[in-house]
Amino acid sequence: NARHNSAIVHPFQQVSYNIGLSLLMNNDPFRAFKYFYTIIPLMSNSPFLWLRLTECCVQFYKKRVQELRKKYQYSPVIAKRYNTATKSFYILPQTDYKIFNKYPLQGEEKFIKDLNLEFAEKCATNAISICNLLTTNANPNSPVQTTLNDVKRSSELLSSYIALELGDGKKAAEMGKAVSSAPNIDARKDDGQRQFLAKIYSAQGHAAMGEASEARGILSRLMIESNKVREKESLVVHSTTFAL
Repeated sequence: NARHNSAIVHPFQQVSYNIGLSLLMNNDPFRAFKYFYTIIPLMSNSPFLWLRLTECCVQFYKKRVQELRKKYQYSPVIAKRYNTATKSFYILPQTDYKIFNKYPLQGEEKFIKDLNLEFAEKCATNAISICNLLTTNANPNSPVQTTLNDVKRSSELLSSYIALELGDGKKAAEMGKAVSSAPNIDARKDDGQRQFLAKIYSAQGHAAMGEASEARGILSRLMIESNKVREKESLVVHSTTFAL
């Protein structure tokens, strides 16, 4: 349900939103974005819509980067290889952001120009701002407040990731800290994952600014917490971030 209060939502908006959400959940961010994009003028006050648009952009970005690397790279860790009679030369891969921009999408449809991280950053900012506005006078224990807090934290986490990709370490650290310092919204499994990623992004943001001691402090505390976590993927993410 895309509603955040008792306001009437036209069935067309609701159906378009639900179709977009279904496509997004089925790992089709390109088509999902198209549906969400068409109802921006009709649901511009909905933090849910801005969050979904952000998720589409980020999911599409990650998916396309993987496809481009498979298509244009020599191997997962080598971009190109050149051979002479006596030597071989290897070129290391570009960053995700650079390779994404190097091969822009082609198409005449209006929404294509906004299916990128720059637009995602604006969408996440909109979602956070609207949530702050709607929760100003709300009952802190109401279901609506809980839902809006959840939307806000998800938007902040995405904003932290986007900031890292765009090279803004300061914003990445600040947004990551905002999420990791907030109390758990509920007992869901993915809320713990959100807190974990927020700390990782925050540490990477500090590292990007050259604040290695700040980054190590976050990761050292996370190491103690991670002893309780047995997911190998999370441990790998933590270890590689600490190594960096």
